[in-house]
Amino acid sequence: MGDEENWPAEISSLSQHALEILLTSDADLKASRTQRLVHLWNSRTITTVGEVTAPSKPNRPQNLTTVLPKNAPKRGKGGTKNSRLALLHSLVHIENWAIDLTWDIIIRFVHENLPVEYYDDWVRIASEEAKIERRRVILWSI
Repeated sequence: MGDEENWPAEISSLSQHALEILLTSDADLKASRTQRLVHLWNSRTITTVGEVTAPSKPNRPQNLTTVLPKNAPKRGKGGTKNSRLALLHSLVHIENWAIDLTWDIIIRFVHENLPVEYYDDWVRIASEEAKIERRRVILWSI
């Protein structure tokens, strides 16, 4: 949660922060910004949903190569170190996409005037996905 000083001060709504997260390509920064926004929302430091236009797609690292599943290397069942690393690598991408999906859903439906509980639920889901993403950093170092 130490990167909040990098966020522009004029960001004051849930959807503006969500957009900033979608525009963040670095997975670790995306997860820490998610945790920061979860804290701001749950503590009701931010109470405004706001309204922004969702990007056509979230930012990804420049060096990311997308591969069809049939062309991806076989991951195995986790019996070897390389197999476990391959499984973790896949999990990293899955969780990163899940974080983006939660913020995208919030942004795309702000115009519907949904109850605060709708946003609470999606913020909770984003928090869970970011926790898994942050655990990956620990597992990756093993």
